[in-house]
Amino acid sequence: MEWLSFLLLIQFTISVTNSKKCDLAEEFTTESLANGANDVIVVQQSDGSYKSTPFSVQIGKFATWQTFFKSRQGRLVDIEINGVQAPVKMAILDSGAACFTRQNNQFDFSSEEFLTFNLRPGRNMGMYRAPSLGVEIPFDVYLYSQTDQFVVTDVDGTITSSNTKGHVLPRIGFNADHDSVVELLDKVDKTNRHVIYLTARPMAMDTDTREYLFETLQYSEGQYSLPYGPLFLNPKPTSEALVEAVTGPQVQKILTLRYIISLFESGPSVVNGAYGNTPNDREAYIVTGIDPGKVFTVNEAGTLTRASDGAETSYQGQSDIITELYPSV
Repeated sequence: MEWLSFLLLIQFTISVTNSKKCDLAEEFTTESLANGANDVIVVQQSDGSYKSTPFSVQIGKFATWQTFFKSRQGRLVDIEINGVQAPVKMAILDSGAACFTRQNNQFDFSSEEFLTFNLRPGRNMGMYRAPSLGVEIPFDVYLYSQTDQFVVTDVDGTITSSNTKGHVLPRIGFNADHDSVVELLDKVDKTNRHVIYLTARPMAMDTDTREYLFETLQYSEGQYSLPYGPLFLNPKPTSEALVEAVTGPQVQKILTLRYIISLFESGPSVVNGAYGNTPNDREAYIVTGIDPGKVFTVNEAGTLTRASDGAETSYQGQSDIITELYPSV
């Protein structure tokens, strides 16, 4: 664990440095075939400045007839947040990924630029537009403060009852979620904590994933709804992301978690709970500094196991003691 943490710390340092450069997006060895975008977290710092996770978007080769028959490379992408158009544009690279058309900060905005969007605490609606290609890709920007607290959860096998059922069953009208998981996360939201969704699914699946989380799982069990929150998928093209999901999804999750945690001056303690379903998930959470006593993995039967001591519970069990587990903040 210690050697992995050391190696990933080096990789994270390199990725943060490179995340200002378009070269990072060009490391992908295959091109994007479908559209997709990650949400963005913005956090005000103690000096009044703003920092964010990267603006990550891809324009797929098969997205529209224009993208199929025309070259995407060099075409411009407009960004709109809260109905306000950004003062800078993004340019599409050969892989389908896009970055800002300037030398520095090629994946995020400056503090001054963030102020133009009149961001409200919580969810703000955004849109990427590539007019010459007939492409529009919605995403959300979440503004948080240094005092906010979070619970992080995986999707497949953690919210869904297995890694595969969540891809198939909702499409044919069947439930695929673990018993009481929606109830628990709904109650977590009511303690004034925010839920962050982290998945190894490729970014090209963002529409299906958003529909499942924020439409299908609303008013589940008659009264509970999965709370809206930032969704982070694997920014690599589909073929690479699917291979990585099998061979080593924790690497991308660790890098994403480190980026999120780096926005907060309190560090890993900003995460009050973390849920996954595999040893890789558990490892990713612990390596990033999250307290093992707040890390839980769930099996297909719905049994939750705490990483620190192996104690077992369930989503319903945690839901029943929500005020003890997650006192209101």
